[in-house]
Amino acid sequence: EVKTFIASIFASADPYAGGGRGTTAIDLLKRSRARLDSVATTDTRSRVELLAIIGQSLLMLQDIDDAEAAVLQAVDEGRRLLGPEHPLTLDARLLSLDVHRFRGRTDRMREELDDLIPIFRRRRPPAVWP
Repeated sequence: EVKTFIASIFASADPYAGGGRGTTAIDLLKRSRARLDSVATTDTRSRVELLAIIGQSLLMLQDIDDAEAAVLQAVDEGRRLLGPEHPLTLDARLLSLDVHRFRGRTDRMREELDDLIPIFRRRRPPAVWP
């Protein structure tokens, strides 16, 4: 399902379909999110993971507004549909720290870290000594 989705995004990047206008990476990512929102997917994990990937990619390209929307959607859907401690939800929550950092929201970062640190401490496998 993910492979088909990714292939459809690249197929939509036809340079001749846009009237000669080139397609940027940001354009592709925005289209990906719009298509993901319009496609009914049965695999919640894939959806949350794709939203996080789109958000992270937009963040790296400095499109903070769209990155924030995708990341927060991934966090919200992950919490509601997978649970607050599911690995994909936790990955999205960690990514939200970067969004808050770019926005200068140190108080929100601190709140999220205060919630995440105990979770990661509980989940960390015990150290193995030789």
